[in-house]
Amino acid sequence: MAEKRRPKRRNPKAARLTAVCELENCPHCGERLSSVGNAAHSHKTVQTLTGTVYVVAYSRVCQNRECSAYGTHFHAAEHLKVSLPYSTYGLDVVAFVGVQRECEHRQFSEIQAQLNGRGVAINDTSVGRLYRLFTALLEGAWPQRRERVAQAAAQHGGVILMADGLSPDGAGPQLYVLWEVFSGTPIGGMLIDQADEPHLTDWLNGCRDRIGDLPVLALLSDKEKALVGAMSAVWPQAAHQLCQMHFMQNLSGPIHRVDQALRQTLRDHLGSLPPVPELEPEAAATQIEQPVPEQDTAGKKGALDTAPVETKVRESHLEHLLFPESVVTNIRGAAALLQHYYGYYRQAIRDVLNRSSRKPFQCGGLRGYDQLVGIDLHLQQRHRKHGPDAYLDQLHERVQNAVRSAASQADQVRQTHAFLTQVERYLAGVPRPGPEADQPTPGSQAVETELKRMFAEFAQQSQASPLSRRLNRKWRTMSKTWLPGILHCYDIPGLPRSNLELESVFGKLRRAQRRRSGRKETTPLRIFGPGQMVFLSLDDQDILPLLQSVSTETYWSQRRQQAEREEPRRWLTRLHQDPARALAHLDEQFYAVVKTLADAPDAAPVYTC
Repeated sequence: MAEKRRPKRRNPKAARLTAVCELENCPHCGERLSSVGNAAHSHKTVQTLTGTVYVVAYSRVCQNRECSAYGTHFHAAEHLKVSLPYSTYGLDVVAFVGVQRECEHRQFSEIQAQLNGRGVAINDTSVGRLYRLFTALLEGAWPQRRERVAQAAAQHGGVILMADGLSPDGAGPQLYVLWEVFSGTPIGGMLIDQADEPHLTDWLNGCRDRIGDLPVLALLSDKEKALVGAMSAVWPQAAHQLCQMHFMQNLSGPIHRVDQALRQTLRDHLGSLPPVPELEPEAAATQIEQPVPEQDTAGKKGALDTAPVETKVRESHLEHLLFPESVVTNIRGAAALLQHYYGYYRQAIRDVLNRSSRKPFQCGGLRGYDQLVGIDLHLQQRHRKHGPDAYLDQLHERVQNAVRSAASQADQVRQTHAFLTQVERYLAGVPRPGPEADQPTPGSQAVETELKRMFAEFAQQSQASPLSRRLNRKWRTMSKTWLPGILHCYDIPGLPRSNLELESVFGKLRRAQRRRSGRKETTPLRIFGPGQMVFLSLDDQDILPLLQSVSTETYWSQRRQQAEREEPRRWLTRLHQDPARALAHLDEQFYAVVKTLADAPDAAPVYTC
């Protein structure tokens, strides 16, 4: 069976673009290079957004027989600004694909339809390939990014670096990113299977070579042991700021454990609420139409009248409120109306158990308890105003029992949570040094003294609370290891308190990936994350010139790295399609590498089967 190949495109009316080697003299001997008789080293039809172009590139050769470069062909480079090697699409098409994918979050099939509408013949598979070229080029555009970093260093006297790791979907390799704070520029990104100190140190050494001799004023990271050790080993003289938000998250551990116990107490009392009763229509109508007690309505403006439901509905505008028209149109819907009414009360109580928690300041158990206290107060007022109700009184009894049982835990959480919030507000409110500070700032020593005073006073005021004692013990433990590292920001101008800026970039990458794919998973960030990170720091008008400035060697290097990151996923796809063939291919490549290493001179012993 003949192999199917894409038909060769021919466009005889395409405009012709000729590129000749830019060198006129040999770089070795200085003699004038000759282009006589040289054939084109590249010729192809390229589709661009403005039309089809036939690109031809000619080389020049050194004809000096005494020159060491005699006979060497020096190729043209200008044609590479039109399209990449082995690609028949212009760089403007590549930039268009990248912008539509990253900014507009379009699917490859949607981008294909757009390009086809603009006269570019392409399918969705080729759009995916062009997107890979786009991210590889962005990763390789370091010289232009270094100019931004150098400008920031000249303005501020140095650079501030922060690093963090992104785990796209839990387990698996992590994407580590080094970010320059002043210019908002990513220095480098690396997918690391084994995030230990040696591997992180090797990656950071490469990043150090990138920034060259630019002075590093400070470092910023969380307290990940391997990352802190690697950054300190690569830049031992720089102050290392630890993220204050991670410090607060660790410090709030005792509060959240008691908050979880508070939530469990509420769940024990409210986990099985009685269902909404099935009511007979006559009994429901009687209950709805019964008059309000006189002592609650006499002399009160806006008291509940005894008019039938149908009349009340006509006088009110309920089409946009909580009760749908289908259950309140006439008196025969009284049972449905009352069940709907009870359902809202039951839902309000059940929602107490669904309040979310997030360290360090969002305590779901305490928020649910406060909501339950509000429900309790309202049910008391309703009972006094409208009289007894069998179902609501039953719910109210459950609510009161839960409030009484959880009151002690809620008071402890509230007290310590308020103090922790006070600590965070103090750390955020302390003025930090700027490049042109008009007045002196407190500095790290003053902040440390004030923190110790705050915790000492809190320990004296709350000795009876078990949670407060646990929080103070946690503070004494963490202050020995964390406290020196979280206060450098009050001495060094421009040093952030936390790495939330980089965390927000990771959040943007995750959300953008989910919008593009329509899926919850974000595993493609392991492949395209480094290039997408660079894209976030660029303006739209800078993209095409940036792509055109990347050298061929850098482009191929980044493409190889991208293919290495993508290969494990591709291998699993081949394994699912044909397990035997995939494993045979694995064996073939393994023994080819073994043979290569064994044949190399001065080779170390290689394991063989």
